Amino acid sequence: MILYGNRDRIKEKYHKKKGLPEDAKIMMFAPTFREGSTDGKRYVYSESWSVDFARLIKNLEKKFGGKWYLCFRVHPHLAPSFNDYNNSEIEGRIINESQADDLYSIMAAMDAYITDYSSACFEAGFARMPVFIYADDIDQYRCDRGELFWNISENTKKGIN
Repeated sequence: MILYGNRDRIKEKYHKKKGLPEDAKIMMFAPTFREGSTDGKRYVYSESWSVDFARLIKNLEKKFGGKWYLCFRVHPHLAPSFNDYNNSEIEGRIINESQADDLYSIMAAMDAYITDYSSACFEAGFARMPVFIYADDIDQYRCDRGELFWNISENTKKGIN
């Protein structure tokens, strides 16, 4: 499987393809699929994230060193209508892989992974990359979608992360 074992060649090939420095580090942001409804009409939304991506990159560089980039991978249902995320503070450091066919071939080139509730965090963890869960709306998510596969609060307290 592409996520297991040494991924250095995959990362090197990806960096060349994207014109990134060899020593660049990339964090994939892959949020879950979200939808809502107003007056009985369902709609999909994708750009309502509360993550401060400029601050995230700055903190990754401070904590882990190197120059970090952010790779967006929205849910396949959102990909056709997803416009590139723009942020002048991190211009040139954003990669949009939402149109790519295979999540795992892209994930294999990543150095870290951040999501809210996507189960792909398990694959990233199996690939031995750091996984960060940013769940700032967990109560609303549970109300809309139901319980998660795991108890974030309890597992974090026990050191399972």
